[in-house]
Amino acid sequence: MSLNRYVRAAAAGLLVLVSVSARSADSAGASDLEQITVYAPHAGGSSLGGTTIGQADIQQFNRDTLDSAVLLAPGVTVSSVGARNETDVYADRSRFPIPFEMYSTRFGTFINNPELRPERSHYTQVGVDDSPLGTHVVVNAFFARIVDGIVSVPLSPALSESQNVGVERRYGYEVELARQLATTLKAGLNFSDLVRESVAGNAVTTDTPDHKFFAFLEWRPVQALAIVPSLDIEGKRWLQSAVNNTVYYRGGSYSMLNMKAAYQLLPDAMVELGTTNLSDRNYPIEDGYHAPGRQYFANLRLTF
Repeated sequence: MSLNRYVRAAAAGLLVLVSVSARSADSAGASDLEQITVYAPHAGGSSLGGTTIGQADIQQFNRDTLDSAVLLAPGVTVSSVGARNETDVYADRSRFPIPFEMYSTRFGTFINNPELRPERSHYTQVGVDDSPLGTHVVVNAFFARIVDGIVSVPLSPALSESQNVGVERRYGYEVELARQLATTLKAGLNFSDLVRESVAGNAVTTDTPDHKFFAFLEWRPVQALAIVPSLDIEGKRWLQSAVNNTVYYRGGSYSMLNMKAAYQLLPDAMVELGTTNLSDRNYPIEDGYHAPGRQYFANLRLTF
C-alpha cells in the first residue's frame, strides 16, 4: 500500500513528496506507519532526497500523527495555518474470507460455503487540507472497485449463503470545516456522501448510509474545561428483512444529540463525563434491532 502526501520544506519553501508505507489504507495515526521516505522533486532540493524515517523513530519520539512524524525529517515542516497539503492514496489489497463466513450456519439461517474466494479491492483517494482565512478545510474524494465481494445472498425467505458476488463500485466525498469563533468557542462540522453500486451480480448493498453529517461546538469557560455538544445525522440505507431474506427496504436514518464535558486534571490526566442520544430516540440500525437509547459514560484518560 502506498500513500503519498505533499508538504513544504521549511528551509527552501519548496514542495517535496512524502511516500508513506502503512499497514492499511485506513491508517490515519502514526502508530500504523511503517516507514516514511521524503523525496525532493528537483536537484535544488537534493539534500532531502531519500530521507527515511523508520517506525522505531516514529515510536521513540512519540509521534501520533502523520504530520508530526514527517517533522522528524531534516528541513521539512508542515504548517497548520496557510500551508496546503495534498493527499494521494492508492491501495490494492485482498481480504480473505474468515471461518465465520465460510462455515457458520448462524442458528440454521445460513448454509456453509467453503469455496469462498478472497475479495479484491482497488482504492484511490485524493484530497486537500488547507486553512484559508483562519478556517481549517479538508476535502477528500474517493473511488473503490471491489471484485468478488463477499456478501450474504438470500436463497429462500429463511435461508442465505455467503457468496462472491460480481463487482461493486464505491465512491463519494468528504468535507470537513473547523474554525475558532472566539477565544473560548470553537466549531466544526463534517459531511460525507457515499454511493455503492452493484456493477455485476445484482447484489443489494446493505447497511451503509448514503450520507453522514456531524457538527460540534466546543466551549471553554476556563482553559482546563471543555463542554462539547454535538449533532450526529445519518441518512437512509438498504436494510434486509429479518423475517423474509428476499425483502429489502430503505430505512435506518436518524438524528442524534450528544453532550460531553472534559476536564484536564493534570497535564497527563483528563476526566470526561457525557451522554449520547440525549433525546432518547428509538431508531433501527438493522431490521429487528434498534440502537441503544440514552447512554451515560465516564472516562479517565492517562498519558504515559
